[in-house]
Amino acid sequence: MKKLSYLLLLILLSVSTIAQGKGLSGNWKEVSCTNAEGDILTIRDTIFLSFLEGNEYIWMLDGNPSRRGSYKVIQDTLDLGARKFTILKNSSKSLILTDGYFEYRFIPTEIKASLSVSEKLPTAVEDLNAILGTWKVFKRTSDAPLKKIDYNTLLQKIVVVSSDTPPYGYITAASKPQEKDGWKIIKLENGVLFTEGSTQRNFELSFRDDELLVKEDGITYFLKIFNDN
Repeated sequence: MKKLSYLLLLILLSVSTIAQGKGLSGNWKEVSCTNAEGDILTIRDTIFLSFLEGNEYIWMLDGNPSRRGSYKVIQDTLDLGARKFTILKNSSKSLILTDGYFEYRFIPTEIKASLSVSEKLPTAVEDLNAILGTWKVFKRTSDAPLKKIDYNTLLQKIVVVSSDTPPYGYITAASKPQEKDGWKIIKLENGVLFTEGSTQRNFELSFRDDELLVKEDGITYFLKIFNDN
């Protein structure tokens, strides 16, 4: 019996860990706020939260844009930069946050991020012809703090010169922008770009308007084609 109880405890802990580790996404509307004593407070300005690609977020009051930035989730802590919350619950139907003083309950909402800024869901890149040219990084975000910034691995630009025969182009690092120091592009398959060089690296590629989004190991790069090639 003790063994069975122990196994059940392990299963519950595993489920709890998996649930807590789920990423944040979608659009959320505040429906209630309680204080430390559990009293339900009158909501003066309804909070809307939108979690976007690349760990970006939009914080709105009554649907009007108030703040935009990048967020990080470390264990059960949501760090919005200016504010931090403990995540008490994160499911498809409910999001509960607390800042130690108040507890905020959110439900999914139909509000779209495009109401405050022009945002579209990205679509996967399936054809190298769609990204011919020189793409330069203008912003990057990460889902956790970077303990050490390695400019030898951080991307600077992606250059696609052909879709005929490999290598189709190259990727350069921030510390070494020369072609010879980069990673050769050898394949694009199911939205994943495969490269080889001093190390082999794979990147998830997607489009959003005129932006190219590149993901690798929790880091998202935002690139555009600029005229000053």
